[in-house]
Amino acid sequence: AALAGNARATLSTLASVLRDAPNGVRVEGYTDNQPIATAQFPSNWELSAARAASVVHLFADDGVAPQRLAMVGYGEFRARADNSTEAGRNANRRVVLIILADSAGSLAPDPPSQLHATAAGAPKLPKSDGGQAAATTESGTSSVPAVIQGVQ
Repeated sequence: AALAGNARATLSTLASVLRDAPNGVRVEGYTDNQPIATAQFPSNWELSAARAASVVHLFADDGVAPQRLAMVGYGEFRARADNSTEAGRNANRRVVLIILADSAGSLAPDPPSQLHATAAGAPKLPKSDGGQAAATTESGTSSVPAVIQGVQ
């Protein structure tokens, strides 16, 4: 899973900011629903994990402390767009960065049952100081997600 030039430049700039911050960073990789079966990527699980790993390696190489980094691959199973169109598939091939509001000690993912749920069952997304939607869990961990396109 290679980083496109524009994604590499953006992520390197972000790494220079994160280098001196205490926050943990969780990198999540995703794919579209098109089957893949190569020697390198036997399934979309491996491809999504490789996408996340590419970002984690770049951050570590650019000076972000590895103990502050975590990654997960979700494969095709958390689509944000319709996979029946090319535009939808492109949107689903992504990496999401979760910058945790507190230290790297909270990098362990929270079980879904710990999320505060609204009546519709969606996580409650309070506004952070920066005006972006921030997720908060019962353990008190808050985070602001950022979607990065360009990780092939």
